[in-house]
Amino acid sequence: MSWELFEHTADIGLRAFGVTLEEAFAEAARGTLSLIAPSLKPRPLHRTDLAVSARDLESLLVAWLSEILYLLYAEGFFPAVIDVLQIRGEPAGKNTPESPDQADGHNRVTLDAELTGEVLAGERRDKLELEVKAVTYHMLEIEKRKQAESGKEWFVQVILDV
Repeated sequence: MSWELFEHTADIGLRAFGVTLEEAFAEAARGTLSLIAPSLKPRPLHRTDLAVSARDLESLLVAWLSEILYLLYAEGFFPAVIDVLQIRGEPAGKNTPESPDQADGHNRVTLDAELTGEVLAGERRDKLELEVKAVTYHMLEIEKRKQAESGKEWFVQVILDV
C-alpha cells in the first residue's frame, strides 16, 4: 500500500506515493476505492481502457479520480487492477506562462490507463460502505521529491468530499 489517509474537517484527505507519477496516480485511485469498499475484493472479469485529459497535472488528478468515481457509481464498474500506462503532454507549471493553445482551452496532459475489474450487482454492490461525492482542488498537491526510506519520488495529495 503506497497511500495513506490524513485528517481533514468533514472530508477525507488522501496521500499517495509512487516511484513514477503514473504509479502515484494509480495509488490515489486504489486508495480512493479502498475507502469506498474496504472489504470488497473485486474480480478481474472485464477490461476497459481509459483516457483522461486536462490542462495541467492538478486538473488531471481530479479528472482521473472523478472518472474512477463515475465508472463506479454510474456503471457499477469496480477496478481490481489499475494500470496507468502513461501520462503524456506538457503540463504548465505554476510559474510557467500559459501557451496560446492552453489559453484557448486545449488540453495539455493526458493519462492513459487500463482497468480490469467487475460490474457490481446485488449483494456485491451493497459492499460499498462510503460515498465519495467529489474530488476537490482544496489542498491538492503533486510533487516530485525523494523519500529515502521508500524510494517513492512522487507524492500526490487530494481531499475527497464525503
